[in-house]
Amino acid sequence: MRCPKCRYISFERVERCRNCGYDFSFTPESPSSDLPLRDADSEIEGPLSDFSIEKTDDLPLFEPPGEVWRAAATARTSSTPRAPLGVRRSAALARATVTSPQAPARLALEPSAEPRGDRLPDSAAHQSPAGAPRRLFAGIIDLAIIAGVDAAVLYLTLRLLDLGLDNVLILPVVPFVGFLLVLNGGYLAAFTAACGQTIGKMAAGIRVVAAPEGETSGGRVSFGFATLRTVAYLASALPVGLGFVPAFIGRERRGLHDRLAETRVIRITPAG
Repeated sequence: MRCPKCRYISFERVERCRNCGYDFSFTPESPSSDLPLRDADSEIEGPLSDFSIEKTDDLPLFEPPGEVWRAAATARTSSTPRAPLGVRRSAALARATVTSPQAPARLALEPSAEPRGDRLPDSAAHQSPAGAPRRLFAGIIDLAIIAGVDAAVLYLTLRLLDLGLDNVLILPVVPFVGFLLVLNGGYLAAFTAACGQTIGKMAAGIRVVAAPEGETSGGRVSFGFATLRTVAYLASALPVGLGFVPAFIGRERRGLHDRLAETRVIRITPAG
């Protein structure tokens, strides 16, 4: 039933409208009459009077199922299947070879003859080991830098604690020395891993390169091996510095720390 006031449609017979509360007894018309159902031949009044339901045969949904299946089968049989991917690649490679005979194409699986990205710019295979004077000069510069940094850290620590130089022994020795060792080791390991040269080695014209056992060519030293080489300085220094002796004499000039970290120090030859 439909309310004559708000046009609310209800499917139950009630005395008042569930939407606006209109009392159906006030209307002269019978509000409880059901809405008329329209068939295909009856006419409708209102805003939808121009709407008509007609069957259209030109839509694909109304085509017979047999016609749809026949059209799909025709489309499948008329299309030519493509060649496999391997055949198409071989044909493209053959066309590239024919068009440019002076520069034959290489397969992607062929190993490249270009140097890898982890190789150093200058060939370390043809560089001679660094001599004793250069390594001593680089060591003196690095020790001076490390001593200057340690002195600055000590001075700033005393200033923060409002202490004088005569109160150095008040500082906790083990934590402070451990901090300095980490700081100094980080300087050596970071520069060695970044470019193979500390500031002292840059000034001396030498470089640390990787030298696995049985190989003479060198590449960049990874951060792990650079850290191992820095820690191995203690192994070279503990027996009265005897671990540094092979770095100044012999054919390879590799100290104990170089052998433990599989590195070698070479002299940089200027280009040209």
